[in-house]
Amino acid sequence: SIEEIQVDLDGWLQYYNNERTHTGKHCFGKTPMQTLLDSKYLADEKMLDLQSDKIVPLLEAGKAETGSGGDQPVRNNLSDDWNGQGAPNEPLNQNYSKSQNA
Repeated sequence: SIEEIQVDLDGWLQYYNNERTHTGKHCFGKTPMQTLLDSKYLADEKMLDLQSDKIVPLLEAGKAETGSGGDQPVRNNLSDDWNGQGAPNEPLNQNYSKSQNA
């Protein structure tokens, strides 16, 4: 019957998780339940939904990143050819020109 199968399954799960030693590489002969309980703090540290205050939001496209003053942009030019160092991006090959690419 279903009830007898459930009793057998419950007994096997009790043995498997709480009595037999774990054969995993870093489990050091503990049972699976001991391993789980001993490492629970690791899972708690990784709970991302509780760490939302640590998440840094991404900038929206086209918006300037502000410096420590809050309203002074870190860079003045938001165009795609800006290299962030005071000049437009230059091609790696100085002999290259846009007319050669056409």
